[in-house]
This record gives sequence, structure tokens and C-alpha cells, in this order.
Amino acid sequence: QVEGMPGSTRRQVIHVRGTPRGEAPVTRILEVYFDDMPRMQAALRSGEGQAAGNMLNLFPAGSVDLYFAEVFEEAGAQTEGA
Repeated sequence: QVEGMPGSTRRQVIHVRGTPRGEAPVTRILEVYFDDMPRMQAALRSGEGQAAGNMLNLFPAGSVDLYFAEVFEEAGAQTEGA
């Protein structure tokens, strides 16, 4: 369902291998990128976004966390936009 969300510019699925101390508290991360917060909010309200949200009910309670964040790309030793 996430694939059909309007306005997404990039998706990444990350398989977490562990931490320096051993096992990680998560096993998989899905990152979905949008140009800005209004586009993300519109995508979440869309039919595709609602369907993706409903799919979260298929996971055991307490096993999914959602975060909204801004990404600043590194350019050499400088962080752009910070």
C-alpha cells in the first residue's frame, strides 16, 4: 500500500543487523520520503495512505513505531540545512 501513496519521492527498507552491544530492539525499518510535511500529510490522508495505515493492524500490538523526521543530507563535512 505504501508504494501507491501519492507524493512519495523515495522508499528504503532497512534490515537491522544489530547494535554495537548486540541485538537491536527493531528488525526492520521502512523509510518513506516526501518533499515536505504538507505532502506527507496529504499522502497519509489519501485513500492509499489510509489503506497503508490500516495494514498496520496486521502487526501485533506494540510492534510498530511511527516517527516523522526531517532529513539533512551530508555534503562532505558540512550538514546542509542545519
